[in-house]
Amino acid sequence: MSRLYIDTNLFINVINDEVSMHSNENMAKPASKLFFEALFCKHTLLISTWTLQELSRKIPAEMGTISLELLKKKTTICRYSPDEELEAKKRYPEHYQDALHIIIAERENAECIVTRNIDDFLKIGTKIPVKKPELL
Repeated sequence: MSRLYIDTNLFINVINDEVSMHSNENMAKPASKLFFEALFCKHTLLISTWTLQELSRKIPAEMGTISLELLKKKTTICRYSPDEELEAKKRYPEHYQDALHIIIAERENAECIVTRNIDDFLKIGTKIPVKKPELL
């Protein structure tokens, strides 16, 4: 079972049933497939408390609760420390949130970071592969 670190935007894609403005492709479908595969034990999803905080600001609380409840047994919640947040701000001040995701994923030995925001993750740098959900 692969250990995948999941970025906030995948939850938002699914909950909002999002379609790309640039390519008109359905972004919710590949993210939904990833969550579905986790339900059937193909993946363990690593979700940080940082992601949970971001979700609480972007979606209704009940939507996040329902989403996480479905994946409860297939998810590992990963806490971060104030020191890791400071490290992220030093590592990449422009998008320290993404740097924090990387720091947490590296500490948790994620096999892959799954996000739609690949460019920023690659700018920050990590040895962990960074992929969109449709490329898994």
